[in-house]
Order: sequence, then structure tokens, then C-alpha cells
Amino acid sequence: MPASEARRIGLALHDFPAGGTERIAIRLANAWAGAGRIVTIYCGSALGPARAELAQGIAIVAADPPIPRGALSRLRLGRWLRGRLATDPPDVLVVPGNFHLPVIMAAGRLPCPVAAKLSNPLLRADHRFDKRIAGIGRRIATHRIDRLIAMSPALAAEAEALLGRACVPLAEPILSADPRTPVRPDGPPLVLCAGRMVAQKRFSLALRAFAALEDASARLVMLGDGPERAALEGEATALGIAERVEFIGHVPDITPWLARAHAFLLTSRYEGYPAVLVEAIAAGVPVVTTPCSVALPGIVAEPACGRIADEDPAALAAALSGILADGAVDEPARLALLARHEAGAAAAAWLAMLDNLVAERAV
Repeated sequence: MPASEARRIGLALHDFPAGGTERIAIRLANAWAGAGRIVTIYCGSALGPARAELAQGIAIVAADPPIPRGALSRLRLGRWLRGRLATDPPDVLVVPGNFHLPVIMAAGRLPCPVAAKLSNPLLRADHRFDKRIAGIGRRIATHRIDRLIAMSPALAAEAEALLGRACVPLAEPILSADPRTPVRPDGPPLVLCAGRMVAQKRFSLALRAFAALEDASARLVMLGDGPERAALEGEATALGIAERVEFIGHVPDITPWLARAHAFLLTSRYEGYPAVLVEAIAAGVPVVTTPCSVALPGIVAEPACGRIADEDPAALAAALSGILADGAVDEPARLALLARHEAGAAAAAWLAMLDNLVAERAV
């Protein structure tokens, strides 16, 4: 393979949690390895549930001793990465999201080009920073990055306005080539939530919205785990809905649950590109979401796909009632999402971008 292509691809990960950013990164790595590229993951720790999703043949180079997550762990990981790549760098290094940007800042100038995905908005709606000051900080955080990637044109435009530099929009590899044919389930309404039980996801709001639903036969299933789970279980009891709410914990695949769901509810404070909404709509499940991302109009493209509702329980409950009454997802919009986010096509687009970046560096 010519040296101007990304024959050896490195991926920087702190570890292998069950988060969406890491799972998308692993999905890309698996596809690149399947295309014949040599993929190596450089990590602070090789532990975590997402490691089980990694394809055979992908090498893992972990810090020794391990670097567990902590207050300064990303800075330590960056210094380790700089030393590790000094003598044997890949052709290109991929950074999977905002959480890992401090790793690259700490690593300094690396002997290979770096491509980084912006997995969350650079300026969050729940932060009250002056945009000029925030822009300076974000430019410092990304100045070692050779290519910035956003998950939609809207997110790319937002990043370009803040950073004053180009950002490439690339679709996320969210869907399989042959997703199930949607069949609307029978029985009482089942509302589904999924994600890590942390402050960002604001599952307390989901519980209060569900409690405000008039249909007392409805059930709520919450997939995921995290530090807020015990408090959320207590809140469900306090709201008088504990018998209709089921906490499942972490699941490796939400597809079987989407097959049973009548609606999907997302109550996040902020998101980059909420892939779980794409998965839900592709499975024929309409969604209700808070206005947590500028990318939402490109996902919830038609009213029959779902609703973007205000951030209060009554508004979310009303939106849930509406989509439960409406029924099926808009089929043309569903098919458009399938075409845009099919994993093979998305991974190939990423690979073309990486090849282009390596070729530019070789000139």
C-alpha cells in the first residue's frame, strides 16, 4: 500500500467503558481492520466492557503501569502517548471525542497527523461562558489537531464559527447494513430511555415526564447504569411510579428493547450527535427529545419521527402522548437515516478522509 495512505491507524482511548463515543470508535476500528488496515489502540487501561466488541486482529497497547481515570489522568496519558509514539508512530492518530482532547494537548507535537472527532458541542447550552473567551479556550484545546470532524453539517458549522477553521462533517457509523423491518408492538405503551446514569443525561427529568403521562398503563424501561442509579430508583418510588419503571442496567445492544418500545425518550442537557435517536427512528420507534443538540433537526426530520419538546415534565409528557397516539415513524425519513448512517458507508468515508490527511502530510 502506498505510503500516502493510512496503512497504520492509531486510536487513542483512555479505556473501554460502555459509552457511545467509545463504541462508535470501536465500530470504526473494526471496519478499518476489515478493510485491511493495521489498527492499534493506545490506551491508559485495557479494562472495560466495550473491549468485548473489539474485532480480532486489532492490537492494544496499554500503559504499564495502567493509568486509571482520575483528575489528571488525561494529562498523564498524553505524556505516555508522546513517549510511546516517538519511535514507532502510526500513519495517523484518531481521537474519538472531546473527552480525549486534553490527552492531545498534553502529548504536544506528535510525529504523525491527528484527526479528532468533536463528540459534544464545543460551547454547551448549560454553560454561560462569553463566546469570545470560550472560543480562545477551544482553539487552544484543538490547535494540535490536523483535522477536525463533526458528526453533521450543523455541528460542523457551529464548530467552524467558534474556532475559525474548517471542520469536516462525517456521518456516524450507527446502523447495520440490514436493520430489522419495523413492526409496531402490541400491548400497553412502553417508553424507553438509554444511557449512562450521569448528570448530563438528566434521567430525573425523564422520570418526572413519565409520571406526568395520563396513561396509567404505560411502562418505562431505563437501560444503562451509573452513579445516579440509586438516586433515580429512589425518585421513582417517591413519584409513585416504581411499579411501572424497570431499571435494567447496562445492555450490549438496545435493538431487542427497541423492538418492544412504542416511544424513545431523551432528556439530556447536551449531546453532540445523539446516535441513540437514529437507532430508535431506524427501528421504527418515534422519539421525544429535549433541544440538546443543533443536529436534531437533521435527525427528527418529520413530526412522524418524533418531537423536540421544552425541558419540563409537562411538555415532554404532552409530546410523548402525541407520538404514542400518532403511531408509525415516517418511512421516507427513516430510510434516509438508514442510508446516511449505514456503518460500512460511514466507515469508508472516514477512511477516505484519513487517507487524504496522510497524503497531504506526505507532500
